[in-house]
Amino acid sequence: MLLALAGLQNNVTGRVTWGATDITSVSKRKRSQFRARQIGLVFQDFHLFEELTAKENAALVSMFRPKAERQGLRKAAAAILGRLGLDDDQRAVGTFSGGERQRVAVARALVTDPPVILADEPTASLHRNAADTLARDLHDICRRGGKTLIVVSHDDSVLGRMDRVLTLRDGRVEA
Repeated sequence: MLLALAGLQNNVTGRVTWGATDITSVSKRKRSQFRARQIGLVFQDFHLFEELTAKENAALVSMFRPKAERQGLRKAAAAILGRLGLDDDQRAVGTFSGGERQRVAVARALVTDPPVILADEPTASLHRNAADTLARDLHDICRRGGKTLIVVSHDDSVLGRMDRVLTLRDGRVEA
C-alpha cells in the first residue's frame, strides 16, 4: 500500500490521488519528481549507507539537488538529528543501534520538509523503550510541522498516537 501511495508500485489498479495529482496517470519521471517534493519515506529496514555518518545519510538527498540547496539540506539534517537525540556523531551508522539507525532514517525522510511522511513498520525492529520514544518523536514532529503521517504498523503504541486507524484485511478496509 505504501509503495502505491508513493508512486513506486507499478500496475496499480484504481487511482492514487494527492490533491490534484493522480500519480498513477503520470510518467515514472513525474512520479519521481512528485515524490521528491511531497513525500518522505521511512522504511522498516532503514536502507542506510553503513559507512556514512548519520548526517551524511540524513542529508543524502543534497547530492541530487541544485548546489544552492545543498548547504541548507545539510543544516536541516543536523537540526533534525539533534531533535531526534543524535548529535553530530562522526561514527559510521554501521556502529549504531537499531533505534539510532531508525532515527537517522526518520531524519532522512524529514530533511526536505515534505508535507507527507509514509512509514512502514518504523518501530518493528526496536526494543520497547526505543520504539515508544521514536513513535512519540515522529508523531510530535509531524503534528507540529503540519505533516500528514501515514504509518503501516502492528505496534499498538504507534497506532494509539494516530488520529485515525484503519484495519485492512485482504486489501479491504475491515475497521
